[in-house]
This record gives sequence, C-alpha cells and structure tokens, in this order.
Amino acid sequence: MHVARLAGITFSCLALAAAITAGSATVATAVTAPPFDGTVWIGPDIITPAGPSDLLGMEPAGTVGRASRTTYDRRSGWVTQDAYLFVARFTGSKPAEIIVNPEFGSQDAAATQARFFARILGQLPRSCRTQVDALWIHSGNESLGGGNRSILIHSDFANGDPAFIEEALLHECAHTSLDYAWQGTVDRAKWDAQVARDPGFISEYAADHPTREDVAESFVPYLAWRLGAASGYTSAQLDAISRQIPHRLSYLDSLALGKR
Repeated sequence: MHVARLAGITFSCLALAAAITAGSATVATAVTAPPFDGTVWIGPDIITPAGPSDLLGMEPAGTVGRASRTTYDRRSGWVTQDAYLFVARFTGSKPAEIIVNPEFGSQDAAATQARFFARILGQLPRSCRTQVDALWIHSGNESLGGGNRSILIHSDFANGDPAFIEEALLHECAHTSLDYAWQGTVDRAKWDAQVARDPGFISEYAADHPTREDVAESFVPYLAWRLGAASGYTSAQLDAISRQIPHRLSYLDSLALGKR
C-alpha cells in the first residue's frame, strides 16, 4: 500500500503550509534513496489491539451528550454540527473530547465509535498526546489527518486497513503534538541540523513533502527502532532505519518520546 493513501495533515491552514514551504527549507544530503514508500505501512505490530491502553473511561459530555462543534470533514470541508460528545480520560495525559458526527444516528452508535478510537488514543505514547484536545470522527472513506490540536478520523478509511490503524494514528499524533509546523515538541532548527547530517529521507512520502511530512514519517520508524525485534519489523528493515536517519533517531531519542 502506498502512503499517498494517508494524505496527512494539512487539512486546514493552507496559508501556514505555504509559509512554511516559503521559509527556510529543510536541507538533506540525499545520498541514499529512501528505503520505504511510506512508514505507516511498514508493519502493523508497533501497537496491536491486544496492547495496553491508558484509557480510564469515557462518558457523554454534559447533561445530554450533544452540543454544537465545528470540525473538518474531508467530504465537505469545515462543518458545524450538533455532534455527539464524549469525554475520554487517560492515565498520564489530559482528557480528550471525542466529537462524533450525528450521521451515526444514535448515541449508542456514536459511543461505539468514540470508545474504539479513544482506546487506541490511549495506546499512543503519552508524549504524542500532549496537544491532542479532541478526536473528530466522521464516516466516509477519506484519509486521516492531524493538526489543529485534534486528530481527524474517517471511520470507513480507518476500518479499511484495521491492522494499520494504530500506526496511522501514531503518524497523525506526531503531526498534532510533535511537528514544528503545529508548534509541537520538535524544534525546527535542531531537526534541520539532524536532517542535514543524515544520508536522506526515510520514505518517498517524506522526501516529496519534507517540511510537512518528515517529522511524522520519521516518528513511526523511530518507535520501531526503539522497540527493536518487538516491533515486528525485520532486521533488514531496522537496519535500513538505523542507516538512513541515525541523527534524526538520536534527536527523537533525546526527547524521550517513546516512553510512556
């Protein structure tokens, strides 16, 4: 599967993306071709459904579990709806609001969606949830997104490759909480310095969109590198990661991003 299916992330603020691109460009000595098309799809076992979750519980928000919220829907753009609302609470990080499109038809159906994705959110590293204030859940076979202190989920797309949904949300939470483009933990000047020292980009997707995708594309293989064989990656894949982005790995490691 080609990573272009994961059209991450600048689902708003096109002016911001243009400003980033027009600014100081990320410089890489691209001596070595990227070893992967896209890093979400390397392997499905960094996080699995059986793994632990920090999710403590979830309940409807307020007295009726409904309120007006504005979210982004890739099928129609920005929408304001009387959404189903839930509050999910986690060990080690702040609560998140789960905003579910009313198209799901009932609070029970919306709760099923909210609980499923809230549990996965609780499986992500706590460092990856620092700026995730909300999940936006819609139906439809549209790609996921991160940024805006939220993660955008289209349930049909997410369920299309269920083995990779955790890795896809790792990518999106990296945009939301880590990416310098969204005022995340990663410092752009320090990141650019590591990029310039590495042989090249980890994926074709990152190489094609260096200022938009390099942090998120590097984060998923970073976690695999931290886990080693427990990630389910082959030794050849882990070796390719170590050779291609060693300085990015060291920088991410200095931020303790893989620790719960």
